[in-house]
Amino acid sequence: MMLSGCGDFDVDAMFSLHAAPSNRGDVHALRGGHVACLHCPLYFAFETESALTEKIISRNHLRPITEVSPEIRQIVDLVSRDAAWWEMTNPVQQDKIFWVGYKPKTAQPGLDPGFRLLIVRGKRSFFITSGHFNSADYTVRDSA
Repeated sequence: MMLSGCGDFDVDAMFSLHAAPSNRGDVHALRGGHVACLHCPLYFAFETESALTEKIISRNHLRPITEVSPEIRQIVDLVSRDAAWWEMTNPVQQDKIFWVGYKPKTAQPGLDPGFRLLIVRGKRSFFITSGHFNSADYTVRDSA
């Protein structure tokens, strides 16, 4: 993943690369950023129609979950502390939550677990990802 040293952050380009490519006008009120620790997780808050939400779910192999695990709460808390504008501070069961976690296939230096998280509350969506990694090096883990 190249984030220009994690300094420059083009929110539109990063959203298209990590969430899903979209046409101009499909995404409204898009905001994004990245946390300066934990391998630069990227986060996005936006409004969109269900077609793009479904595209994000499909493209990122996300699965619906019914319980908010401590790991998910930790990720959301990390982003909440990083971005003052982040509205999703407490996912609840009424939210639609989608998750996929990855673990390295073999123990290699520099390969850490990865994840993708999408929380949908009405027309507002919140997407957090540990970034881009080579899927050949990872396998899906079962739970959050």
